[in-house]
Amino acid sequence: MAAKLPDRYQLEIRLGRDGDIEEWLANDSTLDRPVLVRLLGPEVGPARREEFLADVKALAGVGHPHLVEIYAAGTDGASTWMVGEWTGGVTIADRLEAGQRMPVEEFLPNAAGLASALGALHEAGQVHGAIDTHAVTFSAAHPAKLTSFARTGHGLDPAEDVSALALVLQSALTGLGEAGPPPSQLTDGIHPLVDEALDEARKGEISAVELAARLRSSPTSPAPPRTHTWGWRWLAPAAGLLALGLGIIALGPFGHDDDVTPFDLPDPPVTTIAATTTTSTTLAPLEVLVVDVLDPSQDGERDSELPNLTDGDITTSWRTERYFAPIQLIKPGVGVTFVLNRMPSRIEFDASEATGWEVRWAATLPADIAGWETIASGVVPAPSADTGAHVTAALPARRGGFWLLWLTQLTPQGQSDDDPPRDFYYSFIYEVRFST
Repeated sequence: MAAKLPDRYQLEIRLGRDGDIEEWLANDSTLDRPVLVRLLGPEVGPARREEFLADVKALAGVGHPHLVEIYAAGTDGASTWMVGEWTGGVTIADRLEAGQRMPVEEFLPNAAGLASALGALHEAGQVHGAIDTHAVTFSAAHPAKLTSFARTGHGLDPAEDVSALALVLQSALTGLGEAGPPPSQLTDGIHPLVDEALDEARKGEISAVELAARLRSSPTSPAPPRTHTWGWRWLAPAAGLLALGLGIIALGPFGHDDDVTPFDLPDPPVTTIAATTTTSTTLAPLEVLVVDVLDPSQDGERDSELPNLTDGDITTSWRTERYFAPIQLIKPGVGVTFVLNRMPSRIEFDASEATGWEVRWAATLPADIAGWETIASGVVPAPSADTGAHVTAALPARRGGFWLLWLTQLTPQGQSDDDPPRDFYYSFIYEVRFST
């Protein structure tokens, strides 16, 4: 039986358990925002409830951008709960399981911030006591944050906190555990001084504050240049320039001359064409000009993998993030938009079995999903020996605009290692092909 929370908080999706703590995604109806609820059930004794509330109260007294924020806490006599900031729910553990490490350009500020947050907690006389990859969230929309506070049976030694955080940071960067090689040997852009700081922290030789200072002052080794891709914010100016250029070409005969009226066209030249002469025009091949993610939560969906969708290689792919509930319970869906150089008549794509999909079109980029015209929809079938999990859909005549491959249902992929385990969902798209 769920705790009796204040009426403003409505429990929506059970996320799972963190030891003896149940976690829920809830809605704060007063402020109209998602929140995280962590609660102890009626099976927990009074001593544990007191410990839980004391830990939450201590955390609430330490404000830091890299600590999860506490909004409320309380008990109804049977259950004890806290309401905190919703950071998107994606932990370092989730990312590592999905094969995604923390980007190098975002590592130092987030790593130093987490160490600084832990230092602030220690300076307030508190310890976390249970830092692991499940206790750090990180997404494009939020800085990395320490979470999972008030766990049962946590340690009391700040040095253990620092050592545990250093191991998490190394894992986030390399994708490997403590036995892996130093991060600078695996990752371009990481300086050997980062290796030294993390090694000393794991051995308990420096404090959290010292670790933060060392990471903050570490130089950045040159990283490989990033491949530029056009986002939507560049599309409108580019389209405007293209239209201007075409206008200049089209209006060339109307160029002003002092002796000619602007709209007085010269006589066309007389051209004699032999009866056997023929002319033909070869159209440019159909190409994808722009690919971008359309995500209502705007926290990114593995955007770096988007080039895999049109590289002609069925072995590469783009994948959604991992969700611990059917996506339709979290948001309307997630998808990928395409801008083409010519009008297509067919779309083909290969994707995970049981993925629900829609093909949509819009003349201009709509403000929300309701503004798109639905062209076709279905569910990706089971793969066959000949075609794999393949979908083909005919497209009506639509000039210009944006095409959207919208996923409304993701494939169940298994269960997490949590106790009890949580179902999780994600889908792959391997290749998208438009044709005339």
